[in-house]
Amino acid sequence: MGWSNVRIYESTTALNDTIADCRQCHIGAGHDNPTNGDPMILRMQELEAPHTHWFSSSTPGGIALLGDFHAAHGTSEDYGPIPAALIDQSDPDQMAAFITAAGFGDQPNAFPSAEIEQEVDSVAPLQPACNVPMGWSTSWSTIFQQGATGAAIAAPYHDVKITDPDKLVQMTDAYTAWRTGAVATLTDDIREVLLDSALPDMGFEPEAGLDGQALLVQECQQCHNTRLDPTITRDRFLVDDLDQMSRDEKDLAIARIQTANDTRLTMPPPLFRLPNDADRAAMIAELQK
Repeated sequence: MGWSNVRIYESTTALNDTIADCRQCHIGAGHDNPTNGDPMILRMQELEAPHTHWFSSSTPGGIALLGDFHAAHGTSEDYGPIPAALIDQSDPDQMAAFITAAGFGDQPNAFPSAEIEQEVDSVAPLQPACNVPMGWSTSWSTIFQQGATGAAIAAPYHDVKITDPDKLVQMTDAYTAWRTGAVATLTDDIREVLLDSALPDMGFEPEAGLDGQALLVQECQQCHNTRLDPTITRDRFLVDDLDQMSRDEKDLAIARIQTANDTRLTMPPPLFRLPNDADRAAMIAELQK
């Protein structure tokens, strides 16, 4: 089938002590200790229609996303195991109904899609088809801060699209040329389409002006907090219990922050967080106290 990469995610495996851990997002309002039988929850932060970041042929955002998808993939290319004919039949309402029926209708740090989309539209009326200039939502800011201060998992981005329009056109053209056989090799990294100015609001880059402690909270606490599984080594580094951390553990954290971005040991993991050199220096200074 031409697979080049497979990632396996399970609820309770050796992966729990890696960045592939599911439980740091799929935790409810309580604690997460698998040995005590603490349950995981099904996650759908955008449970409320119009389900901002989901494909749908019945919502403006979903239609805009489907348009970008088909510009690159056409209408006859399967997407992984999903047949091409089923792409446009995506219905987030059915997923929301399933999540609710399973008993998870009360989502921690839920994303109120309708309210946020209305506020975004009021300041950026070209949304969602055109996402530059960026939108803004006061309601979104509230749930974003819950994630940024370590009280909950991160909030999804306020706008429907996370892409830079120019980058998206470039990578769409590159992929289309490869898909149609016009070029033999795909040389561009077609994942490089994110809107740089939106990276802080997406949670990849920290907010500007944070001190070292606030940076550790925003960059590290989602995975390193006292609510998560205490039986794994990750629990030795707890941002919300920093004053109790040993000197050796702080020094290890410093070493991981200083590790080059091309290793699996880098912290914060570049797959999720992208602090700059000044941010890293501030976090290190806080850990050196």
